[in-house]
Amino acid sequence: MKRLRYSLLIFMFILLGCEETIILDIDQAPTRVVIEAVLTNRLKDQYVRVSRTADFYSTGTPEKVSNARVKVTSNDGEEFEYAQISAGLYIPKIPFEGEIGKTYTLSVTVDNIVYTSTDELLRVAPIDSLGYRPFQGFDPNQDTEEDVYELLLYFKEPRETKDYYLFKFYRNDSLVYNTPNDIYVTSDEALAESINGFPSPVTYSLSDTARLEMFSLSRYGYIYYTDLTNLLFSDGGLFGPVPANPRSNFNNGALGFFQVSAVTTSTYILKE
Repeated sequence: MKRLRYSLLIFMFILLGCEETIILDIDQAPTRVVIEAVLTNRLKDQYVRVSRTADFYSTGTPEKVSNARVKVTSNDGEEFEYAQISAGLYIPKIPFEGEIGKTYTLSVTVDNIVYTSTDELLRVAPIDSLGYRPFQGFDPNQDTEEDVYELLLYFKEPRETKDYYLFKFYRNDSLVYNTPNDIYVTSDEALAESINGFPSPVTYSLSDTARLEMFSLSRYGYIYYTDLTNLLFSDGGLFGPVPANPRSNFNNGALGFFQVSAVTTSTYILKE
């Protein structure tokens, strides 16, 4: 019995003393083009970013794609050419505003392959007003739990259409989130017709200037941001689903999304 114990101990020491770095033989998928684009009914919101995916073992930043040909075409024949202003970043040569009700097609040509995406610029419900009330609870953006307030949103949600919204909150001109991965989207299924004091997910202090931007989204936009949220908050557990890229609205295998939105904005200064 003692001999068996000694043999097991020797075997364990041998295992603990062996250390070898193993590189997994993972089939590397070919790189894919990634396009992030926004078009709204506000001047100077329009931009397109083009990059490529990196392989599994890459430790650097994704490659930015220069010298792409980028243009936007509306359903009534207007064309807007884009110019590169830095590596992978393109803006319109002549600034323009998208028009509610029009459909826009983005075309990005990389290495003689044309990637396109089309979406409609849907109207967004106007914001009636903003208010605030004390927030009871812990806010990671504040040093204290006292004198913290949540912004309240008032607007009418039209019932005759299916609507999706993206929200962005600013505190003193800085975009703020509860956590860095937060994306604030909703469907009108989660909203009543009269929104009487919908609370913000981020909080403010007295004398802060709060600004809310509300974007219309198409169904494709809502699906994309929902997929992205699920991916960002996946715990990667052993029995969790395999992470998947958010569903794209580009053809020819490109990843990313072309967001076409109307925007409404309101600002409120919190005062006693």
